[in-house]
Amino acid sequence: ESVAREALADAGFEAVGLDHFARPDDDMAIAARSKALNRNFQGYTTDRATVLIGLGASSIGQFPEGFVQNDPDIGRWRRAIEAGHLATAKGKALDADDRVRAAIIATIMCDYEINLAAALEPFGLTPADFATEMTALEPLIADGIATVSGAMIKVTPFGRPFVRLVAAAFDAYLARAAARHSVAV
Repeated sequence: ESVAREALADAGFEAVGLDHFARPDDDMAIAARSKALNRNFQGYTTDRATVLIGLGASSIGQFPEGFVQNDPDIGRWRRAIEAGHLATAKGKALDADDRVRAAIIATIMCDYEINLAAALEPFGLTPADFATEMTALEPLIADGIATVSGAMIKVTPFGRPFVRLVAAAFDAYLARAAARHSVAV
């Protein structure tokens, strides 16, 4: 473990998710212990809000339908606002697959485990629909980072610093980017 992690633990802080720490009586620590922690694009939170509105140049907003980003150029952003317009420069609409994968990734990142069958049931899917992703976990299992028993995926205590690798197995955009890079090389 890192020196900082040990120092925080020695001072009475609990690890919350990948890179946060909180006192045991803090809402974040309580949420982590009770598997009620949430994660959005800004990081770990106890808030379950589905809408985050970004204010200012370059800010990002999140909606159930997707993400938007304001113009990063402060001059264009200011002119749009002064003219009474939205200053949105780009956005990304989420499809059903994006929503499923986001739920899986958030659960893994927050809880270090997921019952994939239970998580997929509300979406009308089964673990068989994610056979490729389950295969991608095999090297992580071999390295002691994760375990799989039936539909239950768990990040081991040793694997907690590598939880992003487990979550990445379910990131379709990461897989596409890696495939494009491999083709380019």
